[in-house]
Amino acid sequence: MTPQEIEDAAREDSDAQPLSAEDLRRMPRTPRTKIIRRALGLTQEQFSDHYHIPLGTLRDWEQGRTEPDQPARTYLQIIASDPEGVRKTLAATRSGPPERTRKRVRHLRAGAGLAVKQRGLDSRVKRAKKGRAIRKLQSKKRT
Repeated sequence: MTPQEIEDAAREDSDAQPLSAEDLRRMPRTPRTKIIRRALGLTQEQFSDHYHIPLGTLRDWEQGRTEPDQPARTYLQIIASDPEGVRKTLAATRSGPPERTRKRVRHLRAGAGLAVKQRGLDSRVKRAKKGRAIRKLQSKKRT
């Protein structure tokens, strides 16, 4: 069969009609990011880690909440064309502390935030006590 005969036969089949422009508009688009990730056989976490894309950003792209900007789309095209080359390049130039150190830094930051909150609470308590002491002195002066 020629390509034209195949197309004609397909159009005659009522169950195999091509999608209309309206059908395409109402159907949700599968983001390209998910297609690339699945083709590589990686989970979101693995893809995020291998290609240094924040996990939240990757999820937003895949769920259609946001679209990758032009540099990110270009990066995804490079990943799609040579995933192993990108991984090797990133592994060779990996900057930043190893994962265990990152967890320690997060822990320290969380502790520092707690200390700041505690100091803020302490200063409010001190101001309240100071205010009570001043009111007490003022009430003694009146009597």
